[in-house]
Amino acid sequence: RPTVVDLAYGDLRLSDGRRADVGELLEAVDSATVVIGGSRIFAEQAWRDVWAQLGLPDRGPDGPVPMVVGHPSTWGSLRTAALARSLPPMPAPVELVARAVLIARSHCDGAMQRCAVVETTHVPAPPHDPARSVVVNWDVARMRRTVNGWSVEATDVLTPDADDIAQRTESIVDDSVEAVFVDGADPAERDRAREVVGTHALAGRVVDVDRALIGRYGWRTGRPQSETGRYGTAGPIAPEPVAGGADRASRRAVWASGVVALVIAI
Repeated sequence: RPTVVDLAYGDLRLSDGRRADVGELLEAVDSATVVIGGSRIFAEQAWRDVWAQLGLPDRGPDGPVPMVVGHPSTWGSLRTAALARSLPPMPAPVELVARAVLIARSHCDGAMQRCAVVETTHVPAPPHDPARSVVVNWDVARMRRTVNGWSVEATDVLTPDADDIAQRTESIVDDSVEAVFVDGADPAERDRAREVVGTHALAGRVVDVDRALIGRYGWRTGRPQSETGRYGTAGPIAPEPVAGGADRASRRAVWASGVVALVIAI
């Protein structure tokens, strides 16, 4: 089974619980160099030092264990370049994917076809102008299961204080979305995101991401062709139930009953 490396928001975690602080590296993603321990080094070398300090890749009975590395979902090829360049020297296969893919793989059961991932912490942090108030934005990715596994179908940025928050939420988290998974470094902001998205979207469930599930199941491909393809070489895994929330049908039923009651009252 591959080792899952979740970079998250600077609190790097491995499948077995090993951790490392890579916050400075993530914040310096747009720079060729980064200051670590008072010394300025190339970002590529800094990442290689992280892998070495963690003892990666792990070794199994058949040799080096493959790795799955999840980076911030909003990063494109330019931002992942230094990270990608630090990986080829490893003697084991490495898959570099957006965290939204890891979250979909690890939190959706075999029957789900679409979900959405809301990340309330943006990395690197946007520049702040002291003369202006801070604008809160959440990154949203609508995920779709394809023959090759989970992939990003659409993205958007939600501003919870904007006048069009209802319309924007309903657009990106549309009626095809079966569940919404909310992640971020600030628990209070996650609570707010669950409330806002749950109010304006018809998704059946709006729940927090469980990082333990990412480490346990983030290596799964999510391919739908067969049980082996869906869950990887270890065979089927019992679906992880997503706790809390009512399904879309229940929400519509409650809404419909409310309308009937209003008509009767009139």
